[in-house]
Amino acid sequence: MNAKSIILCAIIISVFFACESSPDIESSAFSTAPLYGMIYDNDNLPVVNAEIRIDNGAIVVRSDINGRFIVNGLARGSHQFEVIKTEYKLFLPGKNPFQYDFVNREQFLYLKMISLEQIIAEVEKEISESEWEAAHSGLDMIKEIDADNKIAIYLRAVINYKTRNYPQAIELLNQLLDLGASDSGIYLTLADIYEYKMGDPLKAHAVLLEYSDLYNSDDSINARKFNLVKFIPQEKKDLTYSELRLQLEAEKKAAEAENAGENENSTE
Repeated sequence: MNAKSIILCAIIISVFFACESSPDIESSAFSTAPLYGMIYDNDNLPVVNAEIRIDNGAIVVRSDINGRFIVNGLARGSHQFEVIKTEYKLFLPGKNPFQYDFVNREQFLYLKMISLEQIIAEVEKEISESEWEAAHSGLDMIKEIDADNKIAIYLRAVINYKTRNYPQAIELLNQLLDLGASDSGIYLTLADIYEYKMGDPLKAHAVLLEYSDLYNSDDSINARKFNLVKFIPQEKKDLTYSELRLQLEAEKKAAEAENAGENENSTE
């Protein structure tokens, strides 16, 4: 993440471990005691109704409206904690589950989570500032939460487009279409890549043709199709992008089968 987040994390980590330092005799002499804790997010707001599982679910509690929780009667010693909330990732400590040593009845466990929405906002900011490594790191975090998150896949495609990795950008945009996404921006980005970056009028025209079927095409889109169709074989002028992809995939498989047959014949 950015420098501000790193500094904040360093401060929080020092607090996290400070809670475990130098227990006096009275506060450390116990067999069981309540452990108090709090969960907050990347905006320092309470995380409500997060599930805290201790020792593989032997104890389960939830955070309240203020992000606070209490684990009553927790035995002195080391425990495994796991924190779960839909579309959130535990950010501090970095591992989930994690081990926590409860050796002082005055300890207070601070935890930090980051939401999917907050990560996306950070990634968008990092892309706008051309911080590609940080943006990829954030997208990897999103993938852990939701592997098929469409916004994250699109943002990764944007990064590849901006860094001129056009084949990878195309692959990601096609993945979005295969996942059922149909946002107009996907089609327009694909058309731009094929027409202006890859010099592929057939695919650019097919994308714009499918775009026109889904949305109201304006004069600029119609003009682009008119200019592109001049370079396309007659039998492929009416193919939409979905139809063209199926046709190209069938041709690819046929060619692979033919090559495999030729290789078998050459070894006989």
